[in-house]
Amino acid sequence: MKKNVFLFFVLLLIPFFVNASNIDKLELKWSITESIPNVSNSYLTNNKIFFKNDTVLYSYDKDGNKSESMDYKEYFSVVQLDDDELILVFSNKLLLINEELKEVNSVYVTGTIEHFFVNDDSLLVFSSNLSKPNINIYFERFDANLELLNKDDFRLFGGFSVEKKNDVFVVCDYYGNELYIDYNYTFKPVTSLSDGSFLVHYDNYFYKYDKNKKMIASIDLEESGINQYKFKYYILNDKIYVSSISYVPKTTDSTSSDYGFNYYTIHLYLLNLDLKVVKENSISNSNRALKQYAPADYRYGFYLNNGNIYVYDGEALYNRYSKVSDDLSLVTVTSLEAVPINNSNSNMSDSYMISRSINDYLDDGTNLYSDFDYYKDDSGKYFVVAYLWRDINNRYEKKSVLFFLDKDYNVLTKKDLSDWDVDDKSLYPDYADNYPCFAKMYSAKIQEYLSDYLIVSWNTQKGSYIKIFDKKGNIIKDFSGDVSSIHMSPNILFVQDEAIVIVLIENFNFYCPAGISDYSSDEDLLGKQILYYDFPFYIYTKTDGNGDVQVSKSSQFSGQEIEFIVTPKEGYILEKVKVTDVNGNILVFTD
Repeated sequence: MKKNVFLFFVLLLIPFFVNASNIDKLELKWSITESIPNVSNSYLTNNKIFFKNDTVLYSYDKDGNKSESMDYKEYFSVVQLDDDELILVFSNKLLLINEELKEVNSVYVTGTIEHFFVNDDSLLVFSSNLSKPNINIYFERFDANLELLNKDDFRLFGGFSVEKKNDVFVVCDYYGNELYIDYNYTFKPVTSLSDGSFLVHYDNYFYKYDKNKKMIASIDLEESGINQYKFKYYILNDKIYVSSISYVPKTTDSTSSDYGFNYYTIHLYLLNLDLKVVKENSISNSNRALKQYAPADYRYGFYLNNGNIYVYDGEALYNRYSKVSDDLSLVTVTSLEAVPINNSNSNMSDSYMISRSINDYLDDGTNLYSDFDYYKDDSGKYFVVAYLWRDINNRYEKKSVLFFLDKDYNVLTKKDLSDWDVDDKSLYPDYADNYPCFAKMYSAKIQEYLSDYLIVSWNTQKGSYIKIFDKKGNIIKDFSGDVSSIHMSPNILFVQDEAIVIVLIENFNFYCPAGISDYSSDEDLLGKQILYYDFPFYIYTKTDGNGDVQVSKSSQFSGQEIEFIVTPKEGYILEKVKVTDVNGNILVFTD
């Protein structure tokens, strides 16, 4: 008699861990080409993909099915600090939402939000409350749950900007007063004095505050009634050097044909730290007529260079540079001594330095197209995808190029992604025949992938391309065949963890010659496509006993169905089946 021996079967679902040898396993999970919104940004959470368009937020599940959308009736920006929640930034409100677009928490800030940053897993918000001529700046820092971590406020003048420099946030107002955010996330003035007090200036007004932000002194340098402009100051050796300019008009009648200015005067003031005037001086040339008619047109300089202060009185006074001595007397010097030499690129943006370096690198009549995209990795290197153009017999030829730059913006090498070509309407006859109002659009996107690779997407007149490169410029994988139309250009390239989201748009822009009706309002003419890439899970099986197991696929994306058939050998019966994930957690299955 045959024995009934049970067969124990284990089905393991193991995620695919990526390394240099198996990146080719990355696959397109789904692609959408119909009924998708215009997209300006995308965000990836644990279970959803969100697309933003003006006032609307759309959500899709990770199988590409549209689930929900919400129109907030107001423009907003999106910040992501958690894997399963998003923060929406409105004009004066922060809204925390979950993956179902439900409100979790909300906070109103003081004033109007002007700037915001993500730093150290927290959200930094800079808002303002304008009360002319003063502007109160409010700084608030929130965690991922919108709980307030700390706040501070300050008074500046005439609007402000915020920029991150060397891991420090620098706040600058319209008149050049600077603050920074210290490591305790507190406002600190750049011009602070040894006792903790600091100076703030607005136009012709100067204020001194103690370390507790209480005003202790002030001065109006226009008490004389002379209308002065462009006040600028330096603190040197416990003295304050101030300069301004005033204009002598030909006539005060703005309707007169003789309206304008004869000459200007440069005013110099020496103040002590209590804001008391110690000395005054001025220079002018009443015999020198000026050609310009508006004060903003005059060239004028006031410099601190190598521990000395210099003044440049501009074209009207024969380009004269003077050194300002301790008693405000002036000594004529050369421009080489007076004008500061900028030995650092720290004040220039990455985009500016990249464009300048690439243009300097090109010496064959080729130019850098204004639109390019770049990525800076942890080593400080820059990877740039750009378009070059050249004028050949009044025909603008273009080609796409991948550049590699070091941390000092020097071009190390370049790799051509396409050959030189020129727009050829015969390649897109539907548009050429039916829509005379169009021009070809070119764009490119680049993003680091898994630290050692680059995702690059670009288009030419002959096709659209999505490729993975290593950081030496070698092609690792080509996804170009996934683009539904050859005329698609990348709008968004978004990478999070191992997943890739690419949004493309039909790369025609509609511009009409004279006498031709405008087609640009017909939005249906522009196609759109969303592509979602991910690594599938590998499926491993093993048996304890005698029998066999077969699965429908050796790999599958999460959320998709797997079929398996268990067949015991003759004389055996199946007692149980267990399905686990890589961590040994038992998974429920059906049928």
